[in-house]
Amino acid sequence: MQTLRLVEFNECHREKWNSFAYKYGSVFHTIEMSDVLIKTFSYDRIYYSLENNSGDIMALLPLLSSRDLALKRAAVSLPFINYLNICCTDAFDISLLETYLKQILSKHNMDYIQLRILNNTNHSGNYCSLENSYTFKLPTNLENDQIMALSSSDNRNHTRKVYKKKMFTVSFDKNNLLAFYKVYQRRMHQLGSPSPSVGFFQNFIQLLSDEVTLLTVIDNKSNQVVGGMLLVRDTKNKQLYYLYGACLPQYNKHYINNFMYWEAVQFAKTIGMLYIDFGRSPRESGTYRYKKQWGATPISLCYFYYSDGEKINTPNKESMKFYINIWQKMPLVVANFIGRHLIKYVLP
Repeated sequence: MQTLRLVEFNECHREKWNSFAYKYGSVFHTIEMSDVLIKTFSYDRIYYSLENNSGDIMALLPLLSSRDLALKRAAVSLPFINYLNICCTDAFDISLLETYLKQILSKHNMDYIQLRILNNTNHSGNYCSLENSYTFKLPTNLENDQIMALSSSDNRNHTRKVYKKKMFTVSFDKNNLLAFYKVYQRRMHQLGSPSPSVGFFQNFIQLLSDEVTLLTVIDNKSNQVVGGMLLVRDTKNKQLYYLYGACLPQYNKHYINNFMYWEAVQFAKTIGMLYIDFGRSPRESGTYRYKKQWGATPISLCYFYYSDGEKINTPNKESMKFYINIWQKMPLVVANFIGRHLIKYVLP
């Protein structure tokens, strides 16, 4: 069995790293993805490749480091990304991964490393599933009536109604970003969650310009942005990811989410994607049930922790309820100011 070398990333490796990432991983494994998060939150980049004696990359280990809310030094692959499966060749022995992660843990004096992957990856380590969360995948390489047939009868009915009313228009104009951000910020406050600064979304659009689309929903009567999604395409894997989004809740009775989701499905079809990923939701939450009624397949997200043996206490819904209630009662302007600084340490 060949021993692999841990090679720490520097700028001269960018092209080599990205070439491997696009071949064996996804857009989220690229250096540009880390650039977005580093530029926004000043995380430390701890990116390593595993290379053989010939200098060929066999696997990538992308980690971004920060203190967490408990002031522990954490390295996560990756914050703000729901999952990031192991990027490696078929010849890489994944059972050896823990050995290399422990070397990184020791070298950088980390309290723990967290990997976020789908449940279909064989993995060792200190297993923990965060909030029993799931992502949802819906096929988009079907005819519209076939996709809609996967949906519940109520969902099909609501989707027909929203288009019959002609209340909304879809836009892909990235100049709508500030208007979308105001909707997103307001909705996150209502849900008890801090929001990043608008620079987070600006960096996505600037640094991943070919992969990122801003879909916004316009109220035809007021001509105002009332909802939207930040979508990221992964051309290699033929998948469109819904990463961030929100709608003004007063439009829920008009089925704005049905309009927005269906427009995202249509966009995925237009650009040749095979699936749309609706993103992370805790099991049996409102968003979980909503996504499931589209006929999307729920896939559990597994978050693995590596530490020096000390138990890692992960947040749960009950422990966070007190802080969520405080956040919801906080004046919006105060929450927005604090949130853009606090969210870095949440490592969402």
